[in-house]
Amino acid sequence: MPTQTFFNLPKDKQERIIQGAMKEFSQLPFSEVSIAKIIQHADISRGSFYQYFEHKMDLYCYLIRRFKRNYHELMVAKFREHAGDFYAGYLAFSEYYIRAILESPKFGFFEQLYLNMNYQLNKQSIDILFENDKQEKLVDVVSVADLVVDQTEVEDVFEFLHKLLNQTIMEGFWQEWSIEQTNAQFKRQLDWLFDGLKNHSPQDKERE
Repeated sequence: MPTQTFFNLPKDKQERIIQGAMKEFSQLPFSEVSIAKIIQHADISRGSFYQYFEHKMDLYCYLIRRFKRNYHELMVAKFREHAGDFYAGYLAFSEYYIRAILESPKFGFFEQLYLNMNYQLNKQSIDILFENDKQEKLVDVVSVADLVVDQTEVEDVFEFLHKLLNQTIMEGFWQEWSIEQTNAQFKRQLDWLFDGLKNHSPQDKERE
């Protein structure tokens, strides 16, 4: 997170710094983004930059957080719409999430994020999505009655699913898939997870 010094700045100066950072992170992979270029766009000194942010990753995570801060509430809403059904709720969330990313006016930023995503960036993205303890907890709105996990494992399952979702979006960028193709690929993987890979016999289906 930025320091309090950053938040004490006039709003127009905060926005100038953010826009300077967005310009660089929308054009280059994280590893190639130069702090020198960011401060040049923002018209601040290097010393000032380090008064506002601990390092480049600190700034980058803040940018991600600005876009993702409402997604936790969205997930809660989707699960409520589907009466806590795990599959239906997460599928509805994923469809909205994928469309929001691929239709975002900040498409270049997300393109660089996903095309150059590694373990650290994936984990940061997931941590940001679930970081606000003051928000309503997902475990309180999800039904696990029909699942083989209990309430204590729900957060681990969400982390796994969001890694899978990020991986699918990343593949979508690489393959230049449409929104519909990306949604279809994630749904296929979600179906594998929830239905399993077993070829059920007619007898099995009758017993079910």
